[in-house]
Amino acid sequence: MALQGFTDTITTEKVSVQMPPAEYNYEGALTKEQVLEKAKIAAASIVKKYAVLVTESKGRTWHGLEKAQPFI
Repeated sequence: MALQGFTDTITTEKVSVQMPPAEYNYEGALTKEQVLEKAKIAAASIVKKYAVLVTESKGRTWHGLEKAQPFI
């Protein structure tokens, strides 16, 4: 997923949090259809059968997500 520009964290001005397993974030100026194609490429490189759901967000809030560990 990282090779296609996805992360498994959400980063705000104050904190980075770890998303739940198998949830990924993409930030950029692409359309939902373009993001879907990137996600399909990433998934197909790992498994033969997969499902992908892409949504566009106008904002987020969360509860209980762990603080993300720095990437080393």
